[in-house]
Amino acid sequence: MPSPESLDLARLFLRKGGEDLDAARILTGEHRAADTVVGFHAQQSVEKSTKAVLAAHGIEIPKTHDLRFLFDVATSHGIAVPEDVRATRWLSPWSVEFRYGDELTDPLDRPAAIEASETVERWASGLVTDAS
Repeated sequence: MPSPESLDLARLFLRKGGEDLDAARILTGEHRAADTVVGFHAQQSVEKSTKAVLAAHGIEIPKTHDLRFLFDVATSHGIAVPEDVRATRWLSPWSVEFRYGDELTDPLDRPAAIEASETVERWASGLVTDAS
């Protein structure tokens, strides 16, 4: 059973991930918004939702933006990470490192980024609720 503090942290991560998803949704329709900004918020939504799952299970939260690594941490602790959730790891390059660094050459598939973020948010919401 996770501690009350872990559950509070999980809910915080879930709420913050939802805020990033909302930002990505709003910016998706704004053609003046750069792909790097939309991609950043989509990636952050997936990252924070995944960290919510880890927190809900009392797992120490790694300081990383690497989605593949976060999914592997969850799996190593016995948390089932569905393939549709794992498939969202393609958003990793849109994280903080690339937002301030090199430009990505391929445009962001904005609808796919939103769909990926929503998939992970649904998965995480269910696991955080189940842990409560």
